[in-house]
Amino acid sequence: MPRVNVIKQVKDSKRWKMVSIPRDRKGRYNWKALPDGRYYIEWYEAGKRKRQAAGVTVAQAKEVARRKRHDLEGKALGIAAYGDDGEESRRTPLHVAVKRYLAVAEGLKKPNTLLKYQAVLERFLEFFSAKTTAQSISVDDLNDFMVFF
Repeated sequence: MPRVNVIKQVKDSKRWKMVSIPRDRKGRYNWKALPDGRYYIEWYEAGKRKRQAAGVTVAQAKEVARRKRHDLEGKALGIAAYGDDGEESRRTPLHVAVKRYLAVAEGLKKPNTLLKYQAVLERFLEFFSAKTTAQSISVDDLNDFMVFF
């Protein structure tokens, strides 16, 4: 399970330094033990330490840490929705998405219904041959297809 640490940037006598949040006798974080400052989160990706600003309040820091932990867990499990931050996720080409849908529909629909789906989706692919992904099709494009169809 990925770890996300919350640290705080506080001003020492002359310089700013990163300090981990101290714990009390029972092992809980003592959020009030340090002077005012900004919170950051840190984690490791591919052996490198990464840091990100997490706000000025404890609630903001906890929320950012929780989201990052979920993001890292999703990446570790290989869930497609959790792509790399900052990078545009790869999108499934339109013809591949239609092919996958028909493969799923083959097991769920009756043969006659499946033939109708195939015919309509073939026309759909012909009409949208210039579009590469489903995300590139707008509402107006769909309305044009319905008028054409």
